[in-house]
Amino acid sequence: MPTSENAVKAKFGNTWLRPGPMLQASSRPHSTARGGVGCSGAGNRTSMRRKQALTQTQQRAVERLAKGQGCTCIECGSANYLESDTNAVQSFSNMNVALFCKNPDAEHPEGVLALGKSFPLSFAQAEAIGVTVPPEEPPPRRNPCETAPRA
Repeated sequence: MPTSENAVKAKFGNTWLRPGPMLQASSRPHSTARGGVGCSGAGNRTSMRRKQALTQTQQRAVERLAKGQGCTCIECGSANYLESDTNAVQSFSNMNVALFCKNPDAEHPEGVLALGKSFPLSFAQAEAIGVTVPPEEPPPRRNPCETAPRA
């Protein structure tokens, strides 16, 4: 047992805590580069339910919608090389689909997020191309003390 006056009297397991320099929080800004669109960590079942795979037909429809709305790559200005991601991710008010620039003549790296963010599809647009959207009215909420119905 340490006898130093600096030893903290609380013991956790077999380790004694001693005063020392305070650890500083990381000064590194939060980065989404590792996560991708709608990714909030491994094992997050809530976000996984909100992600839907898009068929090739749905991907082409998203690309046509984006081009029709005047979307272009923020790096090279091209509208002709926008390519849809294979997934749509539901947010509170819309469905988000990443669009990448595949312009072979551009000086930016391949696969740049063309708009700098995901392309937002309204629920009406998403439904029109066959993506499942949430019902207009959310399901009724249970009271805090109410238990889930048993099957």
